[in-house]
Amino acid sequence: MKFLPYNREQAYLLPPSVKDVLGGNHLCFFLQQMVERLDLTAFAAEYGEEGRRAYAPALLVKVWLYA
Repeated sequence: MKFLPYNREQAYLLPPSVKDVLGGNHLCFFLQQMVERLDLTAFAAEYGEEGRRAYAPALLVKVWLYA
């Protein structure tokens, strides 16, 4: 078979919420709350206007800590 099967009746490609899959007590949600409390304005001030848009500093810190 050359093609992947598909279902036209599928309601969602992904679950509506990450919490539905991981549960509300997952480590990633704790890290999200912790990083949102940090003052990251010094990181944001260092970004210039040239080039393509960068990822938000809070997102990068969250990924780094979770990794």
